[in-house]
Amino acid sequence: MKKNKSKDNILIKKKTLILILKKSGIKRTAPESVLLLERYFNADAEKIADMLKDELRIHGRKTLLEEDVRSALKRLRNEESFPEI
Repeated sequence: MKKNKSKDNILIKKKTLILILKKSGIKRTAPESVLLLERYFNADAEKIADMLKDELRIHGRKTLLEEDVRSALKRLRNEESFPEI
């Protein structure tokens, strides 16, 4: 395996991610699989952040409120349940 010299900005530590996987019943994980999961979570977080930014623009505020997060997550769930054709 080739070592990755560049560091990714991670939201969840590898240790924590492996612990979550072990609690769900996965005994061993390959380093590549953990890296792939980290990148997936980062991509989702960026998508949610963009939705939150749109919510703030719509309401004309600078402060992020709980209701903004709830509506953005609701919109995200609706997009996932009804994918575009």
